Amino acid sequence: MHGVGHYLCTIVVLPLDAGLVESWLPDELELAPQSITPPGTHPVNILFGDERNVHINIFPFFHIDYMEFAFVIPFVQWKQTKNAYRGPFLFTPLLFLNKELPILAGKILYGYPKRKAVMTSVDGHYRVVEEGKLIISGDFETTAQHPTEAEFATLNSLLQQPDISQSIFGPFVCAVFDWNLTPAKITARQANIDIVAGLLPNQPELKQAVGGFDFSQGAAYFLDTVWTLTMPMPCGWLKDGE
Repeated sequence: MHGVGHYLCTIVVLPLDAGLVESWLPDELELAPQSITPPGTHPVNILFGDERNVHINIFPFFHIDYMEFAFVIPFVQWKQTKNAYRGPFLFTPLLFLNKELPILAGKILYGYPKRKAVMTSVDGHYRVVEEGKLIISGDFETTAQHPTEAEFATLNSLLQQPDISQSIFGPFVCAVFDWNLTPAKITARQANIDIVAGLLPNQPELKQAVGGFDFSQGAAYFLDTVWTLTMPMPCGWLKDGE
């Protein structure tokens, strides 16, 4: 049994201060080594997403559409090697959704820190409003540029890692999110984003214009894919290579 969904998403990758990014992790986790962004920085995937036809594979007739914004930190590992697989992982410290059911399911099953917001996406203009205040905006233009083989390999490495989160019941749980990137449609975008300060501890306002596949300095691209997500499992079940 696993989750399935059709994802239409603009992903902005920013190199942020490594100390700041690490402060968003639980005490048991730390940033793993990476060579994509410059020393002293760490990449963060910022997802402006539209989820469609999300369902459990054995219940295909019960599905839901919703919007989802997320900060996803790649290249995270255990501080202490507790299991055969130390990392890297994806860790998600911030999520906004516009519907209650996926918020509740994500919190109960995975411990995801999902928050409710009013969200819209019209003609490349993405907005997130919380308690009547505009907190996130993204304005996007698609280009005809597709990733080169090397750019695709970098993009894949930023996304295709096991997911780790802390259950509301206490223990950490892991899951395998398959982005199904090989057949996915991927094109570069020009992005202008504005994210208010303070959504995460000490997070400054992020007001930037980025585009293309230069992941070392800042990138933006559109992803159209069908993903699968396993049910949560003990992290000790993961092995190197997953």
